[in-house]
Amino acid sequence: MEHKSRVFVPAFWEYPEHRLIVVIMAVDSAFQIIEAIAVTFAVAFAVVEWRQHTRRQDREAALELLHSFQTPDFAKALLLIYALPEETLSKKQI
Repeated sequence: MEHKSRVFVPAFWEYPEHRLIVVIMAVDSAFQIIEAIAVTFAVAFAVVEWRQHTRRQDREAALELLHSFQTPDFAKALLLIYALPEETLSKKQI
């Protein structure tokens, strides 16, 4: 009597339709991973965009504030300050 060794195959794999279910489940899992990665990148992008928007708003508010109290005398004073040399000056020199 000859004994043939047989690889154990679970009963689940004996039918082709069951194999299809396993493949569909694997594809579904892959899509869930891709979805999780996409959501993570979307949230990170939203955070970066929100920070840039906040900085832009702050800068525009500062410029509006500057425009609201900038008079010709103020502009002349700014030009005088920018024209000062880099080195430290005493009160008498100023």
